[in-house]
Amino acid sequence: MKKLIIFGAGETATIAAEFFSQDSNESIYGFGVDDKFLNGQKSFYNSPLLGTSQILSDYSPSKFRIFVALSYGQLNQERLLKYNMFKDRGYEFATYISSKASVWRTADIGENCMIFENNNIQHNSIIEDNCILWSGNHIGHSSRIRNSSYISSHVCIAGYADIGNRCFLGINSSVNDKLKLADDCFVASGSVVTKNTQPNSIYSGNPAQRNIKVSAKKFFKVSDEI
Repeated sequence: MKKLIIFGAGETATIAAEFFSQDSNESIYGFGVDDKFLNGQKSFYNSPLLGTSQILSDYSPSKFRIFVALSYGQLNQERLLKYNMFKDRGYEFATYISSKASVWRTADIGENCMIFENNNIQHNSIIEDNCILWSGNHIGHSSRIRNSSYISSHVCIAGYADIGNRCFLGINSSVNDKLKLADDCFVASGSVVTKNTQPNSIYSGNPAQRNIKVSAKKFFKVSDEI
């Protein structure tokens, strides 16, 4: 079995380490960060800390796989950037699904996902790659969460809803049935989405209204280089 390298050295990485070590069959070898963040540090969370260049040169995809444990920085683009880098180099990815989550047998969950406890993922739901679902969400039947999205806590996504790529849904927000959330949308905490949205937009309120003064990417300071 391939050993696991968790990419990241922050709170999300320590949570991932706890989950994988206590609630999965994964064997964690160590952690990774960009070379510029090493600063001479050689260990993290009682495991080796490796720079990106060392991982790519010395830790073969034939023996190691990756979990990118980054949060929603730059509207999930930071996590996506590292996921794509390792994907392009041929690495496989781990996915964590809590033993305390309810996942129906017909649901489909992709790679490099982290599904926390008390998520209820219903029949025929699809969660694509590189998504994070914090605790206590309801993912309705035949709904889809597209790549690299982040669902915080106690979010309700109704049946047949379609959540676009790289979206962020805040705590206690909800999306009505059969609606489509466009790519790169930020839905503020407690908001209720009652109609289809525009891409790269911020929505808040009940019913949720689009902020016409600032885009989601500008709000999250997404780099032009990403």
